[in-house]
Amino acid sequence: MTDKGELSEWFDNLLLPSEAWVVDIVFRDTINPLPANADQNELLHFIARNGLAPLVFFHLKKHHQKQYPESFLSSLKKEYLSSLLRNTNLYNTANEISILLRKQNIPVIHLKGGLIGPTIYGDAALRPMSDIDLLVPADTISNAVDQIIMRGGKVVSSHEKDVPTNHHYPLITYKTAPLELHRYLFPIHSKYFIPIEDIWHQATEWQKEPVSILGPSRVHTLLYLMVHVYYTFKRGGLRLGWLADFTWLYKHLTEQDLMEVSSWVKKWQIHEPYTFITTLMKQLSRGKITFPSFETEHSNNYYRPQIKRAVRFFRHSSQQNEAYSYELMWERIIEANSFKEKLILIKQSLTKGVESGSPRAYSSRFYHLFIKTLKMLQQKAHDSFYQ
Repeated sequence: MTDKGELSEWFDNLLLPSEAWVVDIVFRDTINPLPANADQNELLHFIARNGLAPLVFFHLKKHHQKQYPESFLSSLKKEYLSSLLRNTNLYNTANEISILLRKQNIPVIHLKGGLIGPTIYGDAALRPMSDIDLLVPADTISNAVDQIIMRGGKVVSSHEKDVPTNHHYPLITYKTAPLELHRYLFPIHSKYFIPIEDIWHQATEWQKEPVSILGPSRVHTLLYLMVHVYYTFKRGGLRLGWLADFTWLYKHLTEQDLMEVSSWVKKWQIHEPYTFITTLMKQLSRGKITFPSFETEHSNNYYRPQIKRAVRFFRHSSQQNEAYSYELMWERIIEANSFKEKLILIKQSLTKGVESGSPRAYSSRFYHLFIKTLKMLQQKAHDSFYQ
């Protein structure tokens, strides 16, 4: 088995000097001078692309900001203020929707940035958001959508139909804010599916004056985000900003919370995503963030190819790369319990985005999926060969 110190040294050697400078600030609470000969524009682009501009500005503002060029700080400040304005609008809209639905006796749980941004981060700008994520009971989602549309909400794609096995309703806009209304945390037949009953049973109020928001428990939020980031990684995307959530959540976990983490990982059978994310966090934080670990048949070498791929993703960050994303489509089909359910998922994949029911439209969609699946297999072979 590879020595853990050796793995940490190996990880640090993967990072470019400018990337290491950002990682030191965000994950290791270490403020260093800018790397020699650093291209400030490229560095700013890397920071913004990873959703870290407000957070980096926040840290530099507290420590040694005078040693950095004024133009560099000014660009970060502009991103901070832009995030503050956007997030404030999203927080207010999410609160308005939540109040609206609760008046109709529809319970609402806040998810992701809309939950942890105003509570554990404390500063409305620090956790950039692009949309609102709310969870409602599955049997109320049609009523919830009707209530939102009656008050001016609109379904973005008129031809995209709601599929009950999907985890959220097709994207809605409400007062210009994008909204994902969830019935589950992940699609049914996902390999790592978190039972929604557990989430509702342990939902709790997150409080930070003057904010009080209903969300999953701290432990459930941590594990949900870990699986979510893992699935996004499997789709070919990763941002350091998503991983930064775990540094802030970690600070707010009690000893009791950490004890509960292990039991929920075992109950939900999410060892693979949990171990990958916690291993990556340990490298990013240089051991400052250490979650409970599990005995595993894998050596530390097992995670090297995945960590190497993670660095490549946040270096060239995006939310999804189709060369990877179709692996998850096939995973859902494989995980389906019966042949009938597999056929339903295949049909959904073939008809997604098809406005016309003509044979030509379906043939075109089938050809598209076939080519994308070949690219997925080609990408997996490429990764295996070079890693």
